[in-house]
Amino acid sequence: MENRKDPTQPSQTDQVLNVISKLCTVRKMQVDPPPESWPSTRDVAEQCDFTIYKARYLLLKLADKGLVMVTPSPIKNSLRWYISEDKIKPI
Repeated sequence: MENRKDPTQPSQTDQVLNVISKLCTVRKMQVDPPPESWPSTRDVAEQCDFTIYKARYLLLKLADKGLVMVTPSPIKNSLRWYISEDKIKPI
């Protein structure tokens, strides 16, 4: 049995990027929202139906590529994430 990736399905990284983009767009009420209002790892994980560990791993990969920003330290025991400004899609 061959294990082929369905080209019509978004990758898990793309899925996380889409979810964080939607969460940030919905929460964007001001130009620079405070990090306390950024989506948490759990917020993203629940939307993607991933474990928090998988979501964090994928979010860190996106942060390394400059696609998302991450708080330098946890806020209420959770890292917070925000899509890079040039990556926000209008609703």
